[in-house]
Amino acid sequence: MFQHALPEPDPVPAAGGSSARQVDALRAGIELLTRIGPAVDPTGARVAISTTDYGSSADLQAAVSGPGGVTKDGPDTVPVRLAALRAVADALGLPLLVTYDFPDAFGLHISLDIDGVRVRVWDHFTGDEMPPARAAFTQTDSPAADDAPGGDGEPSAADLAAIIAETPLIAAELEVVDAEIAMASDGASTWTARRLATARRDLARVAAGFTADPDTATYRPTRPSAVPGTLAAVA
Repeated sequence: MFQHALPEPDPVPAAGGSSARQVDALRAGIELLTRIGPAVDPTGARVAISTTDYGSSADLQAAVSGPGGVTKDGPDTVPVRLAALRAVADALGLPLLVTYDFPDAFGLHISLDIDGVRVRVWDHFTGDEMPPARAAFTQTDSPAADDAPGGDGEPSAADLAAIIAETPLIAAELEVVDAEIAMASDGASTWTARRLATARRDLARVAAGFTADPDTATYRPTRPSAVPGTLAAVA
């Protein structure tokens, strides 16, 4: 007679460990979707959440896409995605802000903190998506626009410096997203799996040189002496 033992229950993640940090981030994701879901769902957009462990903290990324998902996004989905971002901003009572405005990419986000977890709801527009996105978005979308220097909604020199400083981290995060899109659209293969693993390793390496700034909800480069030699792998 064979006896099948039940598996031992998973241990509770150790306080302060990678698993514990990501559990907190996922709980923040549930809270986020509870807050914004009723506002976003009517727009037809999708929100995909993911967590990233930086070794000392984990954050939550909520990427907005059109009704068909990121692989189907294009200029025709820009109105839906902008409507969703505005709905999130209204639901949370927070500003919709420009993350970056480069010749080849235009990004928007809403940042907040949920129970100590840094959360960013975001989308980025490239190629033919950029002209309609730029044309449709103005700083008047942000309730904080009048608080900007001079009351004109333009970013200050400090804001621009923070965006430029965070660019390597943003680029590494986008590479992970692109690799995940490739895996979702092309299917799992040796090439797509290798690309995603490489992107995640690169993100971990770049993230090791940044530290969270709770006052501005951004990541700031650390001094070279403060960069740890190793970082826990990104799950």
